[in-house]
Amino acid sequence: MTELAVKAWEAGATWVLPFDADELIYHPEMSLDTFFGSIPDTVGVITIQAWDYLTRAVMSDDPNPYIRFDHRRIQPQPYPKIAFRAVPNPHPYRDWE
Repeated sequence: MTELAVKAWEAGATWVLPFDADELIYHPEMSLDTFFGSIPDTVGVITIQAWDYLTRAVMSDDPNPYIRFDHRRIQPQPYPKIAFRAVPNPHPYRDWE
């Protein structure tokens, strides 16, 4: 993941979201660009609550995954996801202040 985080920084990313390809992220009240832009510069890592979404028994042909996944489990996943600022040398013990 470190190599991919460095590549993201080199490509101009400001945040790295290490999510799987089948995971979706959204904010219910604002765009992700606005959300991540509102986080103070002193914050380097955030946690994101994750929920499992399921499809219907018969899969929809709709290409939009937000339409296909129409059922959420009652309980969130036991461990949150994280997002961290893109930096040239990511390290889990970096001092962000």
